[in-house]
Parts: sequence; C-alpha cells; structure tokens
Amino acid sequence: MSVRTTIAILTTIWRRPALTACMLRHYGDMQLPGVDFLREAVRSGDDPEPAPPVRGWTYVHASNEPLAGKWQAGLDALRAAAPDVVVVVGSDDFACQAYFNRARLELAGRAEYLQLGSCYFHDLATGRTIYARRLEIGAFRAFSRRLLDRARWILWPNRAGNPDGLQDHLLRRFRRTVVADIRREGIVAVDVKAELCRWSFDHLASHTFNEPVAGLPPALPETMFARKHPAYHSELTTTSR
Repeated sequence: MSVRTTIAILTTIWRRPALTACMLRHYGDMQLPGVDFLREAVRSGDDPEPAPPVRGWTYVHASNEPLAGKWQAGLDALRAAAPDVVVVVGSDDFACQAYFNRARLELAGRAEYLQLGSCYFHDLATGRTIYARRLEIGAFRAFSRRLLDRARWILWPNRAGNPDGLQDHLLRRFRRTVVADIRREGIVAVDVKAELCRWSFDHLASHTFNEPVAGLPPALPETMFARKHPAYHSELTTTSR
C-alpha cells in the first residue's frame, strides 16, 4: 500500500479580489497522484475588498497587521492537522504541480525545507514577463513536518517583524534544498505584480539577473491573464507600485 503525502497550502489574502480569486481557483483545482491537499487562507474582517470564497479552501481570520502575525495565525490553525509539508504562497503567487511533487520528494529525504532561487515575474499592467535568477525567494517555500516540529510550529517568532526576514533568521539552522534554475527542472513559479506589492515589477527588473520572456510564462493558462479577464479591470489595471 503506497504512502500518501498531505501537503498544506498556506496563503494570506487582502484586497485585489480578482487576482486573489484566480490564485484560489488555481490551487483549489490542483491534484497530484499520491497527495492529499489542505488549503488554508487567512483573511481579515476589515478587508475593504474581500475576495469571494472558493470551494476547497478553509478560511481563518486574523488582523492584517502585523503581517507576520497573520501568517503565524494561519500556521497555528494548521498545526492540528499535522500535514507532512506546508507550502507558503502569496495571494499573487502561482506554482505548477511539478513544484509540489518536487517538494514532496525532497522533503521525504534529508532536506528540511525547499526554496526557489529563480522565478518568473509577470506585470499585470503592461503584460511584461521576466525570468529572474540568483534570488532568495520568500514565496513558495516548502517546509517539512520535521522542521515544523523542531521549530514548535513557529515560523514567524516575532509577529511584528518582516515575514521573510524572520524566516531567514530562523531557517539558518535547518537543511535546505534550493532549486536554482526552475526552467531546467520543468517547474513554473510565477509572482504576479499588481497593486499593493512590496516590490514593483520595475524594481525587480532593475535589481535582478533576469531576461525578458515573450508572453506569459510557459504552462500558465492563457485564460487566467487574458485581457478580457476581470483581473485586468478595476484595481488591477493600475500600474504596479
């Protein structure tokens, strides 16, 4: 009898309802042989533009500030389910099934967390895409249950700090695997830039080792970001900042 793996996808959501709905549907429809998915989104009661609920997701509530505390509240809620792997994605992050399969395989071995060293960035406002390398990416990190148990299920120990910085400090004592070039591995991971982003597309384009990509990243559904899609209207058509 084959052993199944439980992978939890954890995200936090705030405003940008059209893009958030795309992300929730993307992971809500994801299936992988031998894997049971748990999907948890942390939302805030004072969100002025909440995304509609999507089937397949469990929702918990926490204040949007501080953001590290919001992420930790989601992890706290997942602890009772004791998933084998927890993958952290932002509300504008899209990864394919191949990445989750890689996480399952890597974290069943010696590695305690998986991190990407390259990523696609897609700008909703202009339609531009770049492939960036030599990065330390906070999104898409995958954590084994062994790591989480050793860390007492606390990945954001100071709930008032910067989420990525807090993780970077904590993770120094754990074994990691870095996927340096996702294209060689057949993996697609896309960070979509719209409003309310911490780093704008132009900033990333000027501060990373990157190359332009014609059109959308490969394997990303064209319909997801077609010009007729609601995500190209209202708040998402504004130039990213």
